[in-house]
Amino acid sequence: MTSEEFRAMRKAADLTQKELADRLGVHVLTVARFEQGLRSISGPVEKLMGYVCVPSKKGSSH
Repeated sequence: MTSEEFRAMRKAADLTQKELADRLGVHVLTVARFEQGLRSISGPVEKLMGYVCVPSKKGSSH
């Protein structure tokens, strides 16, 4: 997973960096570093992203 994909997943789920950090159990600076490409995204974090970054249903008529 690239840093761009990581950020796109977070934004699609309508989460702030802090909210995502809380869900992943990491510090907000870790999320920022993932998004900046300063820290590699491990397999377990990548897998967790699929569970915690459910796309937002904002604007949905349901």
